[in-house]
Parts: sequence; structure tokens; C-alpha cells
Amino acid sequence: MREPPYSQQKYNTISDNFFISSSGHKKISLRPQHANLLLSYEITPFSLINIDVGISGLTLRSRFNNHTDLIYKNKPAASTYSYDLDEQEKEQELNLNINYQRKFKENKDKILTFSYSINQNRSNNTLVNLLVKSHNFNGKNQKQFSLNKQLNNAVQIDYVYPRGNLKIESGLRFTHRDLSNDFSSIIINPSTGNIGVDTLNTGDMNYKLSVLRTYHSYLFKLAPFSFRAGVRDEYTFLQADFMTGAPIKQQYTNWLPSMKINYKVSNSICMRQYLNSMSSAQELRY
Repeated sequence: MREPPYSQQKYNTISDNFFISSSGHKKISLRPQHANLLLSYEITPFSLINIDVGISGLTLRSRFNNHTDLIYKNKPAASTYSYDLDEQEKEQELNLNINYQRKFKENKDKILTFSYSINQNRSNNTLVNLLVKSHNFNGKNQKQFSLNKQLNNAVQIDYVYPRGNLKIESGLRFTHRDLSNDFSSIIINPSTGNIGVDTLNTGDMNYKLSVLRTYHSYLFKLAPFSFRAGVRDEYTFLQADFMTGAPIKQQYTNWLPSMKINYKVSNSICMRQYLNSMSSAQELRY
């Protein structure tokens, strides 16, 4: 892919105390990649498997050469400086989904389903800000690095078993999320070459969340009534470490019972009565 040409940028800032004139050239190159594969195979007349795989990537580079003149109205000497800004970012992502379904010869309404999915993402970012030259300006060189990782997993099993007027549904689902971010920033004095760590922009973050869910549901039909009763159990484990706060470690269990009664008056009229207990999982923002 051919890179785009440089674009020129120029702007002026005027206030009561100073005047800033800045100009520069900026160049951005972007290279995305993507590939996907979808497979479907009928193992037997009663079983089918689907596999979906996707791989994507991204390479981004941005370069900016800037020159700035800073003039104070109450000072005879002006300040000038030039710097080069170079930013590079690379990202890779993997998506995998597997679905398997089986029906049974003796009862086609009996179904067993297995699902698995994984999403993995990794990105690297590097930012370099170099002071090329300066006059009456105490600037510093700066380098920033960051590494972000994200992993999501999910496994689910569902089973539907009808028997006469009774229909039983059971299932299990496990999800796991793992996030991490390592970032650092160093400052270099262009005159002395001394290197210092920017502690305000250096640290790491780790976040892990696991949820195990099970459910059982019973549907009984006795015309014109139908009764459905069920319960869902959720176990949640949360662990997080942040640079700016104390570590977090939580675990809790939720029970979510429910009941529903339907009364069919006619083909177009149906009366429903619900009784349930809903609870939402805790959410952590960062």
C-alpha cells in the first residue's frame, strides 16, 4: 500500500501576553490486514459443527515535524523550538467460535448444544517526542511505551429434554475476562542526557473477571394453562490491581428464581403472570 504524502499544518495563537506561530508537516500511514475462515460440517444426519476463525491486524505510524515561535509582548527575547513526534501502533486480534449441535433419533426435539468462543487482542504503542533544537526554551525529550492485552473466553452447554407435557431445559456457561495494561514514560534532558522516569505516567493495570452460570427450567403444559418455573445460579469472582488504588478482590453468588403462568383464552389472546427475582452482576469501571 502506498503511503499518503505529507500534509502541511500551520496555526497561530494570539493572546494579550504572547503570540505563538506553529507550523509543521504530518504523515500518517495505515496498513490493516484481515482474514476469515468459516467451516461447517455435518458429522451425522443429527449432528452439525460450525467453526468460524477470524484474524486481523493493524499497523499505524504517524510522524510530525513541528517548528514553533513563542513571542512574549513584555519580553524582548523570543523562544523558538522544533521537535519531531513519531508514534507507532501495532494491533493483532484473534476470534474463534465453535458451535456443535446434536439431535437425537428417538426424539428430534431433544437437543444438546456446545459452544466455545475466544477473543484475544494485543496492541503495542510507542510515542517518541524529540526536541531537535531550541532557543530560550527548556524542553525535554520524552518516550512513552504501552502494551495492552485482552483475553475473553466463553464456554456454554445447553440441553433440552422434552417428555410428554413436560419440557426440561438445563445449561451451564462459564465466561472469563483478563485485561492488562503496562505503560511507562521516560524523560530525557537533551542538554545533559540524564534520564528520569515520569512516575505519573508509569504503571500497570490488571483486571480479571470470571462468572459461572447454571440454569434449570421446567415447562409443563396442561391446556389452556402452561407453567414455567426455573432458577439460575451465578458465581462471580473479580480481581483487579490498579496503579492509583488499592487492589480489589471480590466473590459473590446470586440466585435468580422465576415463575411464569400462561392462560390461553383463544388463538389471539394469551394472559401471562410473572414472578421472578432479577439481579445484575456488579460492574467495574476504570
